[in-house]
Amino acid sequence: RLLKSGGLLMVRTPNKFNPIMFLSAILPLNVRTWIKKNLFYDTEGDTFPTYYRCNSMGRMNKTLKRCGFQRTSTAYDGLMTYFNFSKILVTTITIYERITDLRPLNIFKMWLIASFRKV
Repeated sequence: RLLKSGGLLMVRTPNKFNPIMFLSAILPLNVRTWIKKNLFYDTEGDTFPTYYRCNSMGRMNKTLKRCGFQRTSTAYDGLMTYFNFSKILVTTITIYERITDLRPLNIFKMWLIASFRKV
């Protein structure tokens, strides 16, 4: 309804197969709020319930195909900058990012990026 035929939809969403997103999905909200407040020194209170319903390439393909879209490209991106406050975590995450740069392991990166064309 929003795109004409041939229109392009770009999607960037957290990847549910990333270990951090996986933990976010299974930990209760109060635990995630505590972690964010104590590790990230966040007092804003912007931790919300998490529902990963379309955060894998398979689910996204299936859902958007039903809506008349065809996937045109896929990418995974790390950009795990949440840990810049800790040199040890930055080093660990940098190693993790290098490992997940390998083709079979890139499905574990933080972000899922895809483009779909309306048919």
